[in-house]
Amino acid sequence: MRILADENISEQVVIRLRAAGQDVRWTKETDRGEADPNLLKLATQERRTLITYDKDFGALLNRDGMSVPHGVILFRIHSDVPDSVKTEFVASSVMAWDSLPSGIWTIQIRHQ
Repeated sequence: MRILADENISEQVVIRLRAAGQDVRWTKETDRGEADPNLLKLATQERRTLITYDKDFGALLNRDGMSVPHGVILFRIHSDVPDSVKTEFVASSVMAWDSLPSGIWTIQIRHQ
């Protein structure tokens, strides 16, 4: 799977995905500070699924009509969830994505 990991995705997630054989371009390494619309274009050009915690991407896709044919996975995880759980949850969710249809997916962990 070809993934564009936003710079807000942790290094531990990137390491876990790469160790599992995923092709991950991490914007923190290659495109630090790049504007969100440019990252959507990059994901499209490189045929990558964008993973992020940044809900601004949803606004760009819905409001501005931009598209990413290979999808966007937006994670919304409560700050009380331990980092080790976040890492495993995000990495596992991304790897399961390959069997789902492309689209904009929001995956949440809520604390009650």
